[in-house]
Amino acid sequence: MKRRDIKKRIFEKLEYIDPILKERRLVENQLMEAEAVPFKMTPQRYADEGMKDNYSYKFNVNDLPYHANLFHDNRKHNDGVFELSFGTEDKGDFHRVGKDLKHMYTVLQTVAAITRDFINKEPHVEKIKIEGAVDQADVDQGAHFFSPTKRKNAYLRFIQNNFPEYDVTDAGRFIEIKVRDELDNALNRAKNMLKSVSSEPIPTHALQGVYHNDKQWQIDTDFIDPIYIDINADGQYGIYVTGENFDTGEEFNETFQDFESMEKYVRQLYANANAQ
Repeated sequence: MKRRDIKKRIFEKLEYIDPILKERRLVENQLMEAEAVPFKMTPQRYADEGMKDNYSYKFNVNDLPYHANLFHDNRKHNDGVFELSFGTEDKGDFHRVGKDLKHMYTVLQTVAAITRDFINKEPHVEKIKIEGAVDQADVDQGAHFFSPTKRKNAYLRFIQNNFPEYDVTDAGRFIEIKVRDELDNALNRAKNMLKSVSSEPIPTHALQGVYHNDKQWQIDTDFIDPIYIDINADGQYGIYVTGENFDTGEEFNETFQDFESMEKYVRQLYANANAQ
């Protein structure tokens, strides 16, 4: 008897003794067979001031229509935080559709592909939160509002396996994917801002930015016309902007507590300089 056949018989005996092992192997086989299906994305804007951004994705699995939404609500989410929800079009989020494991994992694989697509499209995202809603199986076991659910635990294992490059954590009923560090995100935003406002190409070495420690970074435009800008960000004390307008000789030194205020100031500096 070949070694492969011996191994197979051993596993068959173990599965007969341990039904949990048999179920695990079944799940693994279903997961390996599942693949993401095509999807379409449509950015949406809400009249509601709280719902600033919403990315809506649509896809079909075995002729059953699904949606996946990634949204930011400034009344419940910090800057850079988006929440992911998904489900069938007619039954709502997290509804049980009575399909087999391969169907469920096809949905999960597609949602994972959608999440990656969203991360690539939205440069300001720092964290994605996913909630495992309480269903009847959890209610029967006495789950309450902040209790972990069976479905969330399944999602957690799946996400950890599919996003090994990110920090995936269990936060009560939520799963959190830390996509970008807040400091990294702010530096990337500063790079894009400076490239968009400068009338002259900024040298590549200047746009790389410099990290002084795990809470501070610095970036500048090098000495090009019409303005020299040096931005220093400190996670504890704020963002400092120093520099000079070479045409007028005006020097500036300002401090800001948030990125948006700093960006508005820098863009206005360039607008004034270019208008002269």
